Amino acid sequence: MEAMFTGSHEFYEGVEINGTYQDTNKAKQLTKQHAYTVIVLGERTFAEVPGNGDEMAFPDGLIKYVQDIASTGTKIVLAGLHCEMGGQVIAEVIVGKVNPSGKLPYVYPKSSDNTNLATPNYFRKNDRCVKMGTNDTCPAEWQYGEGLSYTTFAYTNMQLSSAGFASTSQT
Repeated sequence: MEAMFTGSHEFYEGVEINGTYQDTNKAKQLTKQHAYTVIVLGERTFAEVPGNGDEMAFPDGLIKYVQDIASTGTKIVLAGLHCEMGGQVIAEVIVGKVNPSGKLPYVYPKSSDNTNLATPNYFRKNDRCVKMGTNDTCPAEWQYGEGLSYTTFAYTNMQLSSAGFASTSQT
């Protein structure tokens, strides 16, 4: 990854996954020295194992830390549930090697009461899923594929082969 970055960059572990942090002033100072800040947030290790899920809400300290960093005006990059190759992917996005779709690759449940461990995200239909062996409601905060695209398109010198179409079969 270091070969991708020609400018200044450094690592600072400003907050623990449980929300404890030592000194946001140092983190804020570092954000002012760089063009953007990557903050990694997510579930604790092994939270994906059925029955190991914690409450979905981030610890208060984690939220406060992000708010403190955001107050500096720095650009913040968020990559949720990014797995072991997340660092590489984040770096490739930052340097423009990859253009992300901005679409969620999973369904995010509305609350920890609605975690859906038995039904893969792409099989969920109309907020229904299997819970405890029963077809039940599982409201989602964000559905699979939701999100914004960060790609823009510009078309120039467009031409049509015909001034009009005679039937829908020509479209």
